Amino acid sequence: MNNEPTGHLSAERAEELLQRDLRHWPTARQNYEALQDVRTHTVPFDGFRIDVQFNPARIVSSGARTDAASLRARPCFLCDANRPPEQAALPCLGGRYLFLVNPFPIFRRHYTIVERTHTPQSIRGGRFADFIELTRTLAGLTTLYNGPRCGASAPDHLHFQAVTRGQMPLEAEIDTLPATDLSVTPDATLRLVTGCLRPSFVLRARTTAAACDLFDRLLRALPEPAPGEEPMMNLIARYEDAEWIVILIPRRRHRPWEPGEGIPPAPGAADMGGLFISVRPEDFDRTDADTLRAVYTAVCPSEEEMRHLRIEQPA
Repeated sequence: MNNEPTGHLSAERAEELLQRDLRHWPTARQNYEALQDVRTHTVPFDGFRIDVQFNPARIVSSGARTDAASLRARPCFLCDANRPPEQAALPCLGGRYLFLVNPFPIFRRHYTIVERTHTPQSIRGGRFADFIELTRTLAGLTTLYNGPRCGASAPDHLHFQAVTRGQMPLEAEIDTLPATDLSVTPDATLRLVTGCLRPSFVLRARTTAAACDLFDRLLRALPEPAPGEEPMMNLIARYEDAEWIVILIPRRRHRPWEPGEGIPPAPGAADMGGLFISVRPEDFDRTDADTLRAVYTAVCPSEEEMRHLRIEQPA
């Protein structure tokens, strides 16, 4: 069976790949069918909401051990040699990445885009340009990036995600929440969005150069968890009307509590976007406004910390 279909990547080709895998890959078919039965409930706040989804299949990802010893002890499930034979792949970005169906979905369309070489998860080194090019190519989908200690289940192998657009409440709320302009140029703007427990930066740009320049300036302003390490963050991006809209949600912690305490989330981009995933029924039933407020307060910097960042202005 040919596991690398030909053709240029697009949202249409992505759908073809999904349908192919659903026909040939029982694990993926079972988990996508199970999405029809997931339970959700909405927790309203003042000016925004969080949708809580009960999705027990996601325990494979949310419960993945990502400490250095565990990563060394297991084969990388994103590398060519270790992926299931039923999983097809579509080369993209000149063959440097592979476009895959995610077998443990949160969304009706849920894909993983992996670098072909086994290289650590990082948005630095030109990878942001790759990320926004994928976002443009996949217009109609939303793209995601989880930092290596911000929900990535494979922090040892660079990957992005592409998902159904509009299922994360924050995608729409960024236009209605309180915001402050931080940088405005003819080709790009940067705003700080507050009032939603997850202070976020919203970058809008019409050119690749402007997007990369603004992102680099923002990255230099964010604190590093240790000297030389990438700032902790999640990214949510889309491309529409010839413009990129990138939401950068800074983080200060991977998990809100130590193992064995509270509910066991390791929030990723979907959770930060307002689609909070519960993998155990007891957690789903008890996740209320107080629980969510405690989780986001633990893993996100405060609004005051974000307001004090010094972001370089364009030359």
